[in-house]
Amino acid sequence: MVIKTYKILISFGDGKPVESTVEATNGILAQDKALAAHPGARSIRILGVISQKVEKPAVKIPIQRPDLVVKRREENTIHPLFTDVTVAAVKRFEEKDKRQKMEECFNLYRAGLSHKAIAGQLGIGKTTVGSWIKQMRPKMSA
Repeated sequence: MVIKTYKILISFGDGKPVESTVEATNGILAQDKALAAHPGARSIRILGVISQKVEKPAVKIPIQRPDLVVKRREENTIHPLFTDVTVAAVKRFEEKDKRQKMEECFNLYRAGLSHKAIAGQLGIGKTTVGSWIKQMRPKMSA
């Protein structure tokens, strides 16, 4: 594996950029590491590669007795209470929630609130408010 040392320029928006170095296998990882190392940075620019070194991957020693291997605990285990929930039930719940939001959106529109105010109150976009009002108008007027 080739590990490169990148020279980077970090700008914080104060007009005084700072130069630094980062070790990574590619430019994208170098930018990610630089962002993690400098949390307030506005922009990070790679100026070039200073050096490269080749590291040999660690050799895995075969285990003679597999029964003595400690198994790793899985971090992403699902709680047993939540395994019975089906996707269809979740979708129905989301659809019901969406219908309620659409009706509330239309009622707020009838009350005279602007699209922006409705969007802020319901936590949706202004464009969504407009399309929901168009959909609900024929249903509510009938």
